[in-house]
Amino acid sequence: FNKCAELGVDIVNYSFGESSAFPDKGRIFDSLDKMVNKHGVIFVSSAGNNGPALSSVGTPGSTSSSSIGVGAYVSPEMMEAMYSMREKIPGTLYPWSSRGPASDGYLGVSICAPGAAITGVPKYTLKGTQLMNGTSMSSPNAVGSIACMLSALKANNIPISPYRVRLALENTAKVPKTGSFSPFSLGNGLVQIDAALEWFKNNSDFVPTSLNRVQVTISEANQGVRDFQNRGIYLRELYQSLKPMDFVIGVEPQFKQNSDNEIKVEFERRLLLTCDASYVKLPRLFVMMNQNREFSIRIDPTGLEKGVPHFTQIVALDADNKSLGPVFRVPITVIVPVTTDETSNYNISKQLKLKPAIPYRLFVHVPEGASYVSLNMKSLDDVSVTKYVAHFMQILPNRATRNTEHYKLVVLEPNGEYKTSVKVHGGRTLELCLSKLWQSLGEADVKFDLDFHGIKPLEEKIEMFSTEACHRFDIQNSLRFEEITPSISFKHACQPVRPSESKIQPLAARDLFDNGIQTFRLLLTYSFNVHKGGEYHFALPGLTEFLYECPLDCILVQIFTAGKHYIGASSSFPDRYSIKLEKGEFKALVQLRHEKDSFLEKFKDTPLIIKHKLAAPISLDVYSTLDGAISGEGKKLTLYGLRPGQRTACYVPPVPEEKYIFVYISYRGGGGASCRVYGSKKCPDGIIFGGPDKNVADEVYARLVADYPDHLPLLLARLKRVTDTKVIT
Repeated sequence: FNKCAELGVDIVNYSFGESSAFPDKGRIFDSLDKMVNKHGVIFVSSAGNNGPALSSVGTPGSTSSSSIGVGAYVSPEMMEAMYSMREKIPGTLYPWSSRGPASDGYLGVSICAPGAAITGVPKYTLKGTQLMNGTSMSSPNAVGSIACMLSALKANNIPISPYRVRLALENTAKVPKTGSFSPFSLGNGLVQIDAALEWFKNNSDFVPTSLNRVQVTISEANQGVRDFQNRGIYLRELYQSLKPMDFVIGVEPQFKQNSDNEIKVEFERRLLLTCDASYVKLPRLFVMMNQNREFSIRIDPTGLEKGVPHFTQIVALDADNKSLGPVFRVPITVIVPVTTDETSNYNISKQLKLKPAIPYRLFVHVPEGASYVSLNMKSLDDVSVTKYVAHFMQILPNRATRNTEHYKLVVLEPNGEYKTSVKVHGGRTLELCLSKLWQSLGEADVKFDLDFHGIKPLEEKIEMFSTEACHRFDIQNSLRFEEITPSISFKHACQPVRPSESKIQPLAARDLFDNGIQTFRLLLTYSFNVHKGGEYHFALPGLTEFLYECPLDCILVQIFTAGKHYIGASSSFPDRYSIKLEKGEFKALVQLRHEKDSFLEKFKDTPLIIKHKLAAPISLDVYSTLDGAISGEGKKLTLYGLRPGQRTACYVPPVPEEKYIFVYISYRGGGGASCRVYGSKKCPDGIIFGGPDKNVADEVYARLVADYPDHLPLLLARLKRVTDTKVIT
């Protein structure tokens, strides 16, 4: 971003993206805002390839207020020329093109452009061109068109600004005459560059070049404290649809720093507010000036059709120049979910006739206590093989949707069936989106059943200690009669490691940002041993589960041997980066970056979690009685029937000693001394000592006693092992 500002770049394409926990928040967003609003760089980005469910938009393209998010469109001509289809259907959005709104109600997708291209590829592929598709194709397509417009504007001495370009694109975009579209997928429509250029010629004088944006923030009126965190209105959960709701909308024009004060003083627009939905009540007139001003609206969802999305917008038009188009929009999405209860045995059944590329959406309130839902799809076609996308989506506060969605490509043979089960969160709305692929020609009849189930442990996390003779947890059944056979398996070993060294350093000139702002890095060093080769993952708790929304500039984990030979690297979402390690000693170097060294000070003792997949899972039996679990001779809990509302106790014996996992931990002890701890069996004073391998235990003791010859807990642990009557072989 800094380099783009230094070079005076006019427009940037960004074809990356990821779902995020917090829309429009994080260090990347802050830097993006500076590049766009301070330096005037136009930022265009892919909307994401995570559709067709709603709220699948990616970050930053469709969640940043400074970005123009682009969806992927396929036209009938593209279908014929690029995909060699024998029949053309009306133009449509690719099923994987991400849909809005963002979790805070922001529309997300701004515009659409063609999402495929036969393009050149690197020579190492041994081919000259390749058909590629994605919003990573639609975004550069739009950028190329916009760049041509910018050239024409410069040739005609018409001033350019990111806000002017956004208005021109969104207010001239066109919805295709044929096909089935919604603003969630299409945004404001397909890019129309000729019309956008004419908009500039006719309306540029009405929009000051120093105006960065018109910021719209929204808060629920009846909240004790108004937070104004949202950029749209998104009513999705059942409790939000039970009665009318009032909202306060704040509107504030934002100008560039150090812009002409006279322009700010004279800025005033008389606006007409309109909305085409009868369930929205709003004022008709609003005067916008250089300050934050508010108006209130009421939304009544009680009479809306259930189970389907309803979308509308509040549009603000300049009363003195309506041809300018909307000065700002307030997107409103309302969903009244259908409900299911014991009278239907928590089942929903539908028979559908699906056309290619036209998604079917059903929004259901997941019953309280439900833990998973089963989907059964059955083809009613006697002849054809049909292909569908089944996409489940729930939204949880401050959780990225990749953690709450389930996506599956379903191929149904004639009269064939498909079954799957998906984890759900009770009390939240679930979307089921079924879409027949656009290449799968013709209509198709399909039937589906949704069945909700409510079996789960009462504890969110089951924590077991090696010192326990037995561990108890309870299972609750909430919805329908179920038969259960609980089991417990350990699939990974997680090893926490404290840094042996940490230092904060200022980075060099190439890492300065935004007119010389210094960037600092915190470099953490971790030492660890691997006693069994395998696949390893490296995580920083509370940090590596975030990317764009992370408060840090950068997280980089690099793994080296003791001889400083580079092995591999990891970063955010560590489960995606598997590093193969052989037996031996290793070091991990972790780099965290931020513009404030005081902020980095908070992370100097951050533990690194080393996650190792076990060669074979460690499985434990579950018993119905305490004495049975302790003795190991009792009745195991199998095919146990539970009625709705019934719960049962489960008893689990400890992990057998011969299955203990040998680990090595390095941590910083009192006074900054380095202390090493081995094994997996706890002993006094935090010493962990043990394991089934006598040679390894002797090696551990030899290392420790050399460093700490007078450490009494270590000597006691050694004495206990030597004198223990149970010999481990």
